[in-house]
Amino acid sequence: MEKDIILEVKGLKTFFYTEQGIVKAVDDVSFSIERGQTVGIVGESGCGKSVTSLSILRLVNWPPGKIAGGEIIYNNRNLLSLKENEMREIRGNDISMIFQEPMTSLNPVFTIGSQIMEAIVLHQKVSRKEARDRAVELLRLVSIPDPDKRIDEYPHNLSGGMRQRVMIAMALSTNPSILIADEPTTALDVTIQAQILDLIKEVQTKYNLTIILITHDLSIIAETADKVIVMYAGKIIEESDVKSIFRNPAHPYTKGLLSSIPRIDDESVRGSLFTIKGLVPDPLDLPPGCYFEPRCISKKPECRQRMPEFTNIENNHRVRCLLYEQ
Repeated sequence: MEKDIILEVKGLKTFFYTEQGIVKAVDDVSFSIERGQTVGIVGESGCGKSVTSLSILRLVNWPPGKIAGGEIIYNNRNLLSLKENEMREIRGNDISMIFQEPMTSLNPVFTIGSQIMEAIVLHQKVSRKEARDRAVELLRLVSIPDPDKRIDEYPHNLSGGMRQRVMIAMALSTNPSILIADEPTTALDVTIQAQILDLIKEVQTKYNLTIILITHDLSIIAETADKVIVMYAGKIIEESDVKSIFRNPAHPYTKGLLSSIPRIDDESVRGSLFTIKGLVPDPLDLPPGCYFEPRCISKKPECRQRMPEFTNIENNHRVRCLLYEQ
């Protein structure tokens, strides 16, 4: 059965040109997403997750950032070759995004209703009344109480969880095909996090959304994703379906991330948690060979000599590690 690929990223390179040198924030990243799938992109801060998502929407500002190479294919069109006015038709309409940090993503001087309605009027070509009715419907969809009244309130009148629901409503306002959720539960307490994740799953089912979920939290990935992409220092180092990643993690970095998750059934922990020693490398001074080598507990001498290629270890499971090369 042929896969229904809705988005394909090929050899994406996004660099930042600074006075100190070139930062390769995303370096030769390739992956594909099937229609209706939830793909989780996971890794520590600074690994390139958010820059990858911003590159898909061509929201990397120049200077200093620039998409230096690759292709992003959506519905048989390379987004990187489109003119800006053509990209604006896709951005926010076909591909929408929930940005990080709901506390600062909304404009404080406009009502939440006007901010939701702006995208509807721009992309759907409807009247202000129709846009307002649609905005009220969206607020009701994301479980905001009294949407007819809340629509005229300002962001400071809402809690963090409510603001995140507004952000989701804005992202859904144009009936997109792809929803990018960049750390959608940041700064929210655990109970609200669970509600937001449940909400995202509900709207995905209702609208048959394809979701790119960016997070550093593997517990969120386990609950929501179908496919997992693990990034480190601007590169994909492991990719698999979610069950394989948790059942049989291959890369030492992925194993470290999973071991860092606290478990209440593990009596051996006794107050201490596993940590991956060291820090993510300086992007202006990357180590030779495998970027994870300085922190890796399974490294070999040749790991310092070259960056490994991808190795397929089972169906739909690939890893960039010399331990698996023949």
